[in-house]
Amino acid sequence: MTERNSAPLVVRFGSLGDMVLLTGLLNTLHRRFGRPCDLLSGTTWPMALLDGHPDLGQVYRIASRSRPYWTDPEQWRLVRWLRNRPPGPVFVCDDLRRNKLARLLRRAGIDPANCVYFSEAELSARRHWFDRLADMAQRVPQRFADAGLPTVAAPDHPLLPVSGAARADLARWRAENRLDGPLVLIQPGNKRTQRRGGLNRTDHHKWWPPGRWQQVIAAVLERLPDARVILCGAPSEQPLLLQIGALANDPRVRACGLELPLPRLMALCEVAHSLIAVDSGPAHIAAALGCPSVVLFGAAPPWLWQPRATKGVVVTVVGGEPEGLNRIDAIPAQTVISAWRALPGRSRT
Repeated sequence: MTERNSAPLVVRFGSLGDMVLLTGLLNTLHRRFGRPCDLLSGTTWPMALLDGHPDLGQVYRIASRSRPYWTDPEQWRLVRWLRNRPPGPVFVCDDLRRNKLARLLRRAGIDPANCVYFSEAELSARRHWFDRLADMAQRVPQRFADAGLPTVAAPDHPLLPVSGAARADLARWRAENRLDGPLVLIQPGNKRTQRRGGLNRTDHHKWWPPGRWQQVIAAVLERLPDARVILCGAPSEQPLLLQIGALANDPRVRACGLELPLPRLMALCEVAHSLIAVDSGPAHIAAALGCPSVVLFGAAPPWLWQPRATKGVVVTVVGGEPEGLNRIDAIPAQTVISAWRALPGRSRT
């Protein structure tokens, strides 16, 4: 196999939302090089997100790329895997620990002329991550400068396929639980919520008090009395969802932290009326799947991280820049309610 026909290797360590944003680059590289991309990544995102993705080939994951090499058998196995791959283009999409990743690639015998990295200027520019990745996908490693690679238009939003099995599973689940009518999704948690410790720690800039979620839910049900409000989250977030559900005290509200494996959540985002969420991976999934959304931002800048949706789908950001808020608990409930009421909710359910 020649280098020209080898699968691109994409290196990206990140969480759920990072991997959603990566799908545009995977698609562009697939079309430029003619082969689905292999991926080297971490273990903080669930594999079900990209299961069966047409732009993805092999996935190799390690828990940490920061440990000293001589102490970490995972990195030794990674280097062996890299050495056994046919040589090809490598796109290092990380902004952190790039020197460590470069050393691992060199240790595996990968020529730096095969690799593309972000420059400091690219990382310091005020650009959304999706656009940064779209630009990287158009670059050519030095070794491939004369390969005659085509320039292809990058997609304008992340690409997340939902399987027929996931859609059928969602239909069964809705029928079993009588979840007819419009579905409004509420995502109050994020990866910090899943850590041990108090939910309203002083360093938790994405914490919004349950009482405010209750106010939002009441406003949703007042506007859409035939709706069902689905409280979304991981199993570890179920206590928070139950707390919010108890405050809502309404049979139309369901805490589903134990009922939403990722494929079902993706199918749910594909048909939901709307989503109200903190800045989180599920907010990126919902936007990518065309769900009108209101997203609460704290310290993370929306210009860098706002969920990216296809043309015509509204994603309204509340908080963050330019409001100058660095914690979402500074956002009043009425601000979120007003933003949701202004959404053109999706009618297909």
